[in-house]
Amino acid sequence: MGVQVVAKDHREVFQAALSERLYGLLDPFHVELLALQKSISLAVSLGFRDVVFEGDSLQVIKLVKHRGGEFSRYGVLLEDIMLDLAGFQSWDLSWVQRKGNGVAYTLAKNGLHSLQQQIWNIYPPVFVLETLSLDVESV
Repeated sequence: MGVQVVAKDHREVFQAALSERLYGLLDPFHVELLALQKSISLAVSLGFRDVVFEGDSLQVIKLVKHRGGEFSRYGVLLEDIMLDLAGFQSWDLSWVQRKGNGVAYTLAKNGLHSLQQQIWNIYPPVFVLETLSLDVESV
Protein backbone atom coordinates (compact mmCIF):
# COMPACT_ATOMS: atom_id res chain seq x y z
CA MET A 1 0.00 0.00 0.00
CA GLY A 2 1.16 3.53 -0.60
CA VAL A 3 0.34 7.14 -1.27
CA GLN A 4 0.58 8.93 -4.57
CA VAL A 5 0.32 12.68 -4.95
CA VAL A 6 0.22 14.81 -8.08
CA ALA A 7 0.43 18.61 -8.01
CA LYS A 8 -0.82 20.68 -10.95
CA ASP A 9 -1.36 24.37 -11.34
CA HIS A 10 -4.65 26.08 -12.21
CA ARG A 11 -4.07 25.29 -15.91
CA GLU A 12 -3.63 21.56 -15.14
CA VAL A 13 0.13 21.78 -15.84
CA PHE A 14 2.26 19.28 -13.91
CA GLN A 15 4.23 20.80 -11.02
CA ALA A 16 5.33 17.83 -8.92
CA ALA A 17 4.53 14.28 -7.88
CA LEU A 18 5.26 12.04 -4.96
CA SER A 19 5.02 8.29 -4.52
CA GLU A 20 5.68 6.57 -1.22
CA ARG A 21 5.17 3.01 -0.11
CA LEU A 22 3.62 2.56 3.35
CA TYR A 23 4.32 -0.29 5.68
CA GLY A 24 2.22 -1.64 8.52
CA LEU A 25 -1.37 -2.56 9.04
CA LEU A 26 -3.17 0.46 7.68
CA ASP A 27 -6.76 0.43 6.56
CA PRO A 28 -7.63 2.14 3.25
CA PHE A 29 -9.28 5.09 5.01
CA HIS A 30 -6.12 5.76 7.02
CA VAL A 31 -4.05 5.58 3.81
CA GLU A 32 -6.36 8.14 2.15
CA LEU A 33 -5.91 10.51 5.10
CA LEU A 34 -2.14 10.07 4.91
CA ALA A 35 -2.27 10.78 1.16
CA LEU A 36 -4.08 14.05 1.88
CA GLN A 37 -1.48 14.94 4.50
CA LYS A 38 1.33 14.24 1.99
CA SER A 39 -0.52 16.37 -0.60
CA ILE A 40 -0.68 19.25 1.83
CA SER A 41 3.03 18.93 2.65
CA LEU A 42 3.91 18.91 -1.04
CA ALA A 43 1.76 22.00 -1.68
CA VAL A 44 3.45 23.81 1.22
CA SER A 45 6.93 22.90 -0.05
CA LEU A 46 6.02 24.22 -3.52
CA GLY A 47 4.82 27.51 -2.02
CA PHE A 48 1.21 27.14 -3.12
CA ARG A 49 -1.18 29.52 -1.32
CA ASP A 50 -4.56 28.81 -2.95
CA VAL A 51 -5.15 25.10 -3.39
CA VAL A 52 -7.76 22.54 -4.34
CA PHE A 53 -7.04 18.99 -3.27
CA GLU A 54 -8.69 16.22 -5.24
CA GLY A 55 -9.23 12.72 -3.95
CA ASP A 56 -11.25 9.66 -4.74
CA SER A 57 -12.35 8.96 -1.17
CA LEU A 58 -15.65 10.72 -0.58
CA GLN A 59 -15.49 9.72 3.11
CA VAL A 60 -12.20 11.55 3.60
CA ILE A 61 -13.46 14.63 1.74
CA LYS A 62 -16.58 14.77 3.93
CA LEU A 63 -14.62 14.12 7.13
CA VAL A 64 -12.20 16.98 6.53
CA LYS A 65 -14.81 19.41 5.22
CA HIS A 66 -17.03 18.76 8.26
CA ARG A 67 -14.01 18.67 10.61
CA GLY A 68 -14.55 15.37 12.29
CA GLY A 69 -17.55 13.30 13.01
CA GLU A 70 -17.65 9.64 13.81
CA PHE A 71 -14.01 8.97 12.87
CA SER A 72 -12.47 9.98 16.18
CA ARG A 73 -9.80 7.25 16.03
CA TYR A 74 -8.14 9.40 13.35
CA GLY A 75 -8.42 12.50 15.54
CA VAL A 76 -4.72 13.35 15.86
CA LEU A 77 -4.10 12.93 12.14
CA LEU A 78 -7.21 14.96 11.35
CA GLU A 79 -6.08 17.74 13.72
CA ASP A 80 -2.69 17.86 11.97
CA ILE A 81 -4.39 18.08 8.58
CA MET A 82 -6.67 20.90 9.74
CA LEU A 83 -3.72 22.85 11.21
CA ASP A 84 -1.78 22.47 7.95
CA LEU A 85 -4.78 23.55 5.86
CA ALA A 86 -5.14 26.69 7.99
CA GLY A 87 -1.78 27.85 6.62
CA PHE A 88 -3.18 28.30 3.10
CA GLN A 89 -4.76 31.51 1.93
CA SER A 90 -7.64 29.40 0.59
CA TRP A 91 -8.27 25.69 0.23
CA ASP A 92 -10.93 23.28 -0.89
CA LEU A 93 -11.38 19.54 -1.29
CA SER A 94 -12.96 18.01 -4.33
CA TRP A 95 -14.03 14.44 -5.00
CA VAL A 96 -13.00 12.82 -8.28
CA GLN A 97 -13.90 9.37 -9.50
CA ARG A 98 -11.11 6.84 -9.31
CA LYS A 99 -10.91 6.77 -13.11
CA GLY A 100 -10.32 10.54 -13.02
CA ASN A 101 -7.21 9.95 -10.94
CA GLY A 102 -5.19 8.38 -13.77
CA VAL A 103 -1.79 9.86 -12.94
CA ALA A 104 -2.02 8.79 -9.28
CA TYR A 105 -3.05 5.29 -10.37
CA THR A 106 -0.05 5.10 -12.75
CA LEU A 107 2.24 6.31 -9.95
CA ALA A 108 0.78 3.63 -7.67
CA LYS A 109 1.53 0.87 -10.16
CA ASN A 110 5.11 2.10 -10.47
CA GLY A 111 5.46 2.62 -6.71
CA LEU A 112 4.81 -1.04 -5.98
CA HIS A 113 8.37 -1.73 -7.10
CA SER A 114 10.03 1.06 -5.14
CA LEU A 115 11.22 0.74 -1.56
CA GLN A 116 11.67 4.45 -0.91
CA GLN A 117 9.85 7.72 -1.43
CA GLN A 118 10.15 9.21 -4.89
CA ILE A 119 9.58 12.88 -5.73
CA TRP A 120 9.48 14.48 -9.16
CA ASN A 121 9.61 18.26 -9.40
CA ILE A 122 8.73 20.26 -12.55
CA TYR A 123 9.40 17.35 -14.92
CA PRO A 124 7.05 14.37 -14.63
CA PRO A 125 8.38 10.83 -14.77
CA VAL A 126 8.31 9.43 -18.31
CA PHE A 127 5.88 6.65 -17.37
CA VAL A 128 3.07 9.16 -16.60
CA LEU A 129 3.39 11.40 -19.66
CA GLU A 130 0.66 9.65 -21.63
CA THR A 131 -1.73 9.66 -18.67
CA LEU A 132 -1.02 13.35 -18.04
CA SER A 133 -1.88 14.25 -21.62
CA LEU A 134 -5.12 12.25 -21.37
CA ASP A 135 -6.02 14.07 -18.14
CA VAL A 136 -5.46 17.48 -19.75
CA GLU A 137 -7.52 16.51 -22.81
CA SER A 138 -10.46 15.52 -20.59
CA VAL A 139 -10.56 18.89 -18.79
